[in-house]
Amino acid sequence: MKPPRVIGGVCLSVNPKGCMAAVRKWISDEKTKPAFSSGPKSVLVLGCSGGYGLAARVVAAFGAGAQTFGVSFERPPTVKRRGTPGWYNNLAFDSVAAESELFAETLVADAFLDETRQAVITRARERGMPPFDLVVYSLAAPQRTEPATGVTYRSAIKPIGHALTGQTLDVASGVL
Repeated sequence: MKPPRVIGGVCLSVNPKGCMAAVRKWISDEKTKPAFSSGPKSVLVLGCSGGYGLAARVVAAFGAGAQTFGVSFERPPTVKRRGTPGWYNNLAFDSVAAESELFAETLVADAFLDETRQAVITRARERGMPPFDLVVYSLAAPQRTEPATGVTYRSAIKPIGHALTGQTLDVASGVL
């Protein structure tokens, strides 16, 4: 088995079966908890393929019985390489939702584009979803280009006015 490929503290390898098993486990865990007596019924999650977005979608669907519509910008597998982890997370979520007879749809697209926003509205209406009563914004995009102006915005979490100091873990070597 090849070791994971890690660059700059980010693991670039993906295990499709592992991603899918993890999502199934999260959903299974959520199903063991008492259902919400009141909660959202129609949910849009922007950035639904991992982290807070995926967690919110799992809880909304399997904890509150909500219909969910997710948007994430993922790369599908090709002949030469596997898809992104989020690609497999989305497949697992949609599969378990279908098995559980819960409405779920995932749109693989750039959530910042006007065309994507229109596609979400159109597809949700075509599928008879009620208006969204919860929108989760969980996009992990470090930069985006405003389509109308061409201006690129970059984001970073860092202190303002002074340098950041702290420890770093090299996940490849285990050195702190």
